[in-house]
Amino acid sequence: MKTKLKCKECKKSFEVLWKQRHRKYCSRRCYGLARKKWKWSDEVKKKIGEGHLGLRHTQETKDKISQTKKEKYEKGETVAWNKGLTKKQDFRIEEQAVRQSETKKRNQGYAKENNPNWKGGKKYWKKFSYNKGWIAKSKAFKLLYPLCGCGKIAEVVHHGDFDSKNDVTENLVSLCRKCHKGIHNKRRQNVRGAN
Repeated sequence: MKTKLKCKECKKSFEVLWKQRHRKYCSRRCYGLARKKWKWSDEVKKKIGEGHLGLRHTQETKDKISQTKKEKYEKGETVAWNKGLTKKQDFRIEEQAVRQSETKKRNQGYAKENNPNWKGGKKYWKKFSYNKGWIAKSKAFKLLYPLCGCGKIAEVVHHGDFDSKNDVTENLVSLCRKCHKGIHNKRRQNVRGAN
């Protein structure tokens, strides 16, 4: 069920649900405009300010707190975060150290040749390296051919024969990232299909 109300700011009528019948403004804008016009008395401002302060320690209490902290620090009794136990008394720290040492011992049994996945120390990934001056050459090529075949700005220089060492100008093509990715994906599919 809806009811009609009148906005206190713009004086326009607006419809709201029955449970929202306490509203006084038709929109947030009207509420903001009305709030700017409100005049707060000094008494109200003081109450609002006090509400945000919260409880404060008296100067005497602050002095006591700082004194006890200084005394504990001088004696070397700095308290750990966990329920007043010092680090020496805390059993969890010792347990963690024991677990770490056990894990190291267990893993040493599976090091290198003892590990069932050991492949003889060979690296199975290709270490990629550019030719000398490739970065400068690719930048110059992108300046000569700034657009990809699709019309977008070229971001990558692609080797036509997929050989990264062959930097001959006839072998290079400037492409956007999407087209470059598409070319390499097609090549991967063709290689997989041949196997």
